[in-house]
Amino acid sequence: MGRFNWFKKYEVIPFRFIVNGNEVVGYLYSPKKWNQKGIVYLHGGFDFYPKPEAYEDVIAYANAGWAVLLIKYDTEGWKNIASQDYAKDIQEAIDAAVQFIARAKPRKLFLMGVSRGCAVAYGAYAAAAYDVWDGGVFIAGPTHISTLKKTTQIPLATLEKKLSYFKISPIDLTYSPKKSKAMLLVYGGQDIIIPTAQGVLMATKLNLQTGKDFFALNYGHDLAKEKETQILILKWLENKG
Repeated sequence: MGRFNWFKKYEVIPFRFIVNGNEVVGYLYSPKKWNQKGIVYLHGGFDFYPKPEAYEDVIAYANAGWAVLLIKYDTEGWKNIASQDYAKDIQEAIDAAVQFIARAKPRKLFLMGVSRGCAVAYGAYAAAAYDVWDGGVFIAGPTHISTLKKTTQIPLATLEKKLSYFKISPIDLTYSPKKSKAMLLVYGGQDIIIPTAQGVLMATKLNLQTGKDFFALNYGHDLAKEKETQILILKWLENKG
């Protein structure tokens, strides 16, 4: 046990659900003083960090009293990107939410996604058959593939490999969000991977207000790790929760 573990306000519990024959695994960050509200968290990137301590933003939410279910996608790893499945990841997010509600019975349940996980969150949030979310937080994720190709500074070969993950293109033709649901979009004004314009396009589509439901903070693609971002999100969550 590390020197400062006694001061943690949460504990990490590995979880494993079997839903309709499909396995959903990850970590539950369980706060010692739970506010009876939860977050299903979809991580960014194509690799999963095996150490729970690596997810600094998740820890911030757990320390604030939120139970956070961090999902490990069915297939992880940059080398395995060809076998990763956007649609399956969407279903896993929904299955995790249904199980979380059944087992923990939170008063409120929010969805949160970062980068790749943000794109998955958009899809899971729009799934008409599963109205399980009380709100969603979407951080630095692609929304319009055709526009992204023109504005990102990712090398084209790398971008094409990443976009192959979605297997459906563009996202904007398949995503139909529930406008009545609470949504917070947070993008980085200095982000060269997913430019702020991606968030602007989605915010405009949803009639979200800048400074209320849509923010472009002065950070790069890792803005989820910044304290300013976390404080902003926690404030929004508390107002909606």
